[in-house]
Amino acid sequence: MKKIVWLWIGCFILVTGCDEDGSTPTTGEVTITSELILEGDTYTFNGFSFELGKVVYCNPQSCKHPPDLIVMPDNSGEEMVAYLEILNNVQEKPLIALAGEFADWNSAVDFFDNYKQIADSLTYTYWAKPALEYQIWVVKTLGGKYGKIVIKDVITYLNGTKPYAEITFKWAYQPNGSTLFD
Repeated sequence: MKKIVWLWIGCFILVTGCDEDGSTPTTGEVTITSELILEGDTYTFNGFSFELGKVVYCNPQSCKHPPDLIVMPDNSGEEMVAYLEILNNVQEKPLIALAGEFADWNSAVDFFDNYKQIADSLTYTYWAKPALEYQIWVVKTLGGKYGKIVIKDVITYLNGTKPYAEITFKWAYQPNGSTLFD
């Protein structure tokens, strides 16, 4: 019986583990939302972690690895917008910069794929606001490394009286800390 249990555990690890070579992915596409889930006395939220290469869920009371980026809705103006924010920016430094804006997805992806060296001339800010389709943003992670995203889709609406935002983006991460992407 023990052998069967260990066999199942081994199969589970093989099926759900890391990439084929055992590493964390450095490119992909994800969707993050502003949805809050009440757990106990606090809310769990989701965001994107470049280091882990995936969407992570975080409850402030027990979060071991907070995300780098979260999406927030803003309906304070005439039109509701979504924006991206760097979570836990305890250094209070601007860590996100707009690298380009395009009229269509193909042009944006072409620029994103060929944007291999982060320009020194970028102006960093505290959040990407508004976050719009076909924008390319560069992110300095709290770990001092670089990521870049190209926004594919932005959805905002009122869910009852609560504003909601959702952003889908293609991403790339440079885990060695350099500003050069392969």
